[in-house]
Amino acid sequence: MLRRDFEFSEDEADNIMEKVLSFVTLVKPTRKVKIVKSDPDDNKIIECAMASSSKYIVTYDRHLLNIKEHEEIKILTPEELLKFDALK
Repeated sequence: MLRRDFEFSEDEADNIMEKVLSFVTLVKPTRKVKIVKSDPDDNKIIECAMASSSKYIVTYDRHLLNIKEHEEIKILTPEELLKFDALK
């Protein structure tokens, strides 16, 4: 996606991924869901959030944003998350 959507070179994309992988935890979903009817590929995002006990999915993906929440996982844009956290 970095190369295709943002036109990063292969070296730039590899560098970014190396940095991201240094602070993320990879999870393997244990449950399958069929929540996102309009884009079934997006279900894997919800599955990973469930497997990692995430509180939020932060995205601009409209298919996920339309769900709003699943099993207490809130689905927000970055701007909404900043506003939401400011209210606490």
